[in-house]
Amino acid sequence: MNFNSDKRVPPLPLATLADLHEGQSGVLSSLRLPQGTSEHLMWLGFVPGAKVTAGQSGPGGDPRVYTVSGTRFALRSDVARHMVIEPAEPRTDA
Repeated sequence: MNFNSDKRVPPLPLATLADLHEGQSGVLSSLRLPQGTSEHLMWLGFVPGAKVTAGQSGPGGDPRVYTVSGTRFALRSDVARHMVIEPAEPRTDA
């Protein structure tokens, strides 16, 4: 038998807006998009620290509606997958 002796735990993959299901929320951590696109989204309220909630999606899952600062926006998954989030509420299940 061959056991892996490396005890390091690999980092968890980053969660993005595209990973949220309807009704789930996250806190925006960073935007990994071209500067012009990032600036446009920040003017709309998608700023680091903002709570974002996923809403309904179009047929086939794209685009999806996201609510930020009380306003709803539709974003395509190719944009949402470049917007890194953290859980909105700490998980209590260990």
